Amino acid sequence: ARTGRLPRQQGASTARHKAQWEGDRVLQEAIAEASRRLGGAGRVLVRPSGTEPALRVMVEGPDEALVIELADTLATLAGERLN
Repeated sequence: ARTGRLPRQQGASTARHKAQWEGDRVLQEAIAEASRRLGGAGRVLVRPSGTEPALRVMVEGPDEALVIELADTLATLAGERLN
């Protein structure tokens, strides 16, 4: 029986400047674009770690390949922009 769960990809990117993620225009645009690509069928969650110098990324949606692509792209971009 199906549980109704969608494919999910989670990860973390080392981010020395994790507190600046909300003000980074390029990263915010990438998050918005990832959400648009998922449409109403998925979600993107990005947040700073409370215990590590890292930004956590979680993407969930019906297309597993797209979910993995978006999560990996966002984590890589966060690492580039926040270090």
